[in-house]
Amino acid sequence: QDGNNPGHFNPFSAEKSGYGHVVNGVFESVYPPGSDMYGFHADAHERFRVFIASDRFPCIFGKAAVRFDQYSFSAYDDITDPAVAQGILHDLVEFQREFEVPAKPRGEKGIFRSSLVAFRNPQITDERQGAEVLYRLLQGMHEINREHYPWVEGFSSELESPDFGFSAGESAHFIAYFHPAATIPARQFDVQFIVFNSHHVVNAYKRQAGMEAHSRAVRVIRDRQEQPVHPYLATHGQGLEFR
Repeated sequence: QDGNNPGHFNPFSAEKSGYGHVVNGVFESVYPPGSDMYGFHADAHERFRVFIASDRFPCIFGKAAVRFDQYSFSAYDDITDPAVAQGILHDLVEFQREFEVPAKPRGEKGIFRSSLVAFRNPQITDERQGAEVLYRLLQGMHEINREHYPWVEGFSSELESPDFGFSAGESAHFIAYFHPAATIPARQFDVQFIVFNSHHVVNAYKRQAGMEAHSRAVRVIRDRQEQPVHPYLATHGQGLEFR
């Protein structure tokens, strides 16, 4: 049982949880007010909201999720801490419960819902270091996740497949990683954070709005991106997610 949500089963320990969310317009953190991590969590969240509202952030889907408080925002001290993988998995399952992903195609306040995780350490100085810590975390998450959940049906577990989706909890995800040393302007931010976007959420939008509307939205997002555009940017199903 998840101690914070009686009756809801979460197979991952809440001991290392860094969960945060907005309730009735107020940001709530799992960390005790006045603690060091609470200060980082609240500050990172406030700076994140300013960043998302700015022209530097091109994704209109992400802006919609934040505008209607349809997201979770976790925080951890160090992305290289092996215990963090368990905490993030707990938080992803908690997000999936709170925002009914993938249970309900349309959320309470709109389709778009997203789960984010911020890290205080280490300081990322180049893209290679960022890739190393990110992939090490994802590998750790995968090894723990597969003890409790099968790979999500409908998405490939092969990295070489255009239909790959990172399986965690009850959904498959595509991932965006932001940090100060990112070479792509749209991914540069002074706090490193990861966005776990559910493919189920995007697929629900495609079904409801139609593929033509989705294609228009994608063109708007890519037109808003500062150059250079990420060299690995591709449409899901038409290119590899990880290279």
